[in-house]
Amino acid sequence: DRVEQSLLGQKLSLLIAPAGYGKTTIMSACFTRLEEQEGRLIWVPVNRLLAGGLSLFDYLHDVFCRSVPINSTQPTAALQSSNFNSLLHQLSVLDQQTYIFIDNYQALEGGVDTAQMEQLLMLASDQCHFLLATRTLPAFNYSPLLLNEQAAIYDNQDLQLDYDETKSVIEKKCDQSIEPDDIKVIYQRSEGWPLVIQLC
Repeated sequence: DRVEQSLLGQKLSLLIAPAGYGKTTIMSACFTRLEEQEGRLIWVPVNRLLAGGLSLFDYLHDVFCRSVPINSTQPTAALQSSNFNSLLHQLSVLDQQTYIFIDNYQALEGGVDTAQMEQLLMLASDQCHFLLATRTLPAFNYSPLLLNEQAAIYDNQDLQLDYDETKSVIEKKCDQSIEPDDIKVIYQRSEGWPLVIQLC
């Protein structure tokens, strides 16, 4: 719920944590909830981009500037400077709430121009919201967005489950009742790490 509210109100929400902290699960849940509201949802197909040797901006340019459906064949044209400016313009004049989900951002970052990413985030309309999940700190500077209260950062400590959440997960997984003391032991030993709790 915290992440969803952040998405609705800010340009950038960053989930930064190692594998197994439920970043993709949170992203998927936000996407599903937002489908019930008005607006445009875009889930960037990271694996397809990597397989095709395409950059993030290649894809976003074709989505916003060529009206290519999200589930269509991937774009093939390389994004040039003029194309980036076109993308920048489109994101600055959005007429509806738009949510862009990028899971495993760290896999794409090698092909992302840091300065362009910063420019994109700063100049995009307030109706444009980015949700990025990554295992490592992104290279682009998001400090200006934080200072303007337009960004929220969630790290592994924020994504850890508390005792009640741990109890809920365990009870949903198990057909038989679990003793409260056993749940406490699992919570203490897992330190709220979602993957470990799922494996118990």
